[in-house]
Amino acid sequence: MAEPLHAAIGDNSVDIGMALDFHDRYDAADQRVREAVAARKDLRAAVKAAGIRLAGFDRARRDRTRSGAEREADNVEYERQMAWLGKPVGTQAGFNFDANDFDLDGIDSEGERAGFAGKRRESNPWTPRTEAADRWDEGWLRGDAQRQDAEPEEDEIEEAPPPQRRRGRPLGSRNRPKLAAAQ
Repeated sequence: MAEPLHAAIGDNSVDIGMALDFHDRYDAADQRVREAVAARKDLRAAVKAAGIRLAGFDRARRDRTRSGAEREADNVEYERQMAWLGKPVGTQAGFNFDANDFDLDGIDSEGERAGFAGKRRESNPWTPRTEAADRWDEGWLRGDAQRQDAEPEEDEIEEAPPPQRRRGRPLGSRNRPKLAAAQ
């Protein structure tokens, strides 16, 4: 014969009082989790209000248990990737590299050529507020001034002579219908 349905559902040693107790304890645990999440949000708001960037704060919390070698390897890779993307990290002299790593005179010349060519000032490829970006911008200003000095003033512009007439039939005249033959 088949077993009774209640035997297949679970252990018969659990009574209603025990099950309700588990529900109450679980609800209390959920409430403590909600309170902890709210406290964490309040703490993050206080950290942000103190002027600390949350991204840096979170990174420091994640990295505090890692070894120095692991963190250094990740930083080196990050800086390499950003340099490849044209956004070098730590361009302040003496920060993470030698200031001679960049050809600042070449960057200046590059900006000057861009300004003389009439490119927009916003096309500066260097990270803003870095020495490289400032040097490119200084060069761009010089190049733009040279370009403006080289352009003739309105009163200096000569009018073009009228176009000369060509010999032979005007262009497209072969396709016009002949009126004389039609009359």
